Amino acid sequence: MIRAGYIALLLTTLIGCDARWFPGAWKTYEHPTYRFQIEYPASWEKIENTPFGSEVLFRAPDQNELFRSTANVLVEELKNPQISLQTLVALSEKQLKALLKDYSVLSRAPLQFGSVQAREIRGKYFGSEGERRIRTILMIHNGLQFILTFSNSARNDTKIQPMFNEILDSFVFQKPRK
Repeated sequence: MIRAGYIALLLTTLIGCDARWFPGAWKTYEHPTYRFQIEYPASWEKIENTPFGSEVLFRAPDQNELFRSTANVLVEELKNPQISLQTLVALSEKQLKALLKDYSVLSRAPLQFGSVQAREIRGKYFGSEGERRIRTILMIHNGLQFILTFSNSARNDTKIQPMFNEILDSFVFQKPRK
């Protein structure tokens, strides 16, 4: 009887934390045109072709909060194929400052996705419920710019960042179809 209780507690804990190694806890999304793959918690809502232009958005289950944590992927053709990643980062920071209330950069860091270089910008801004955090990852691949954005309320930041890291770590470019 005690063993069954421990097993039930373990299963509840694993399902609650969406451990990637637990069967069924994560789903895989593959974009048919842009050839990328990303994993997300099975409990999160998937929305494709959002009104904001994202190819796909993943939204955390209702957290009884005004603002729900999200992860999304936007892909755009490069208008200037000669543009550098550093220039894209500078333009993105300028755009974020124009769009988000009191946006400020917290940090910048280089990232790597296979052979593709990327840059991450971590920032904060303010919404109706208070401070929010946003991570923007930019990369250029096959004449396209990929922008991955993770946003959440500041009070959830410590709790949600490990989940965002898991999602980000799962992002891969698929090989082109023959």
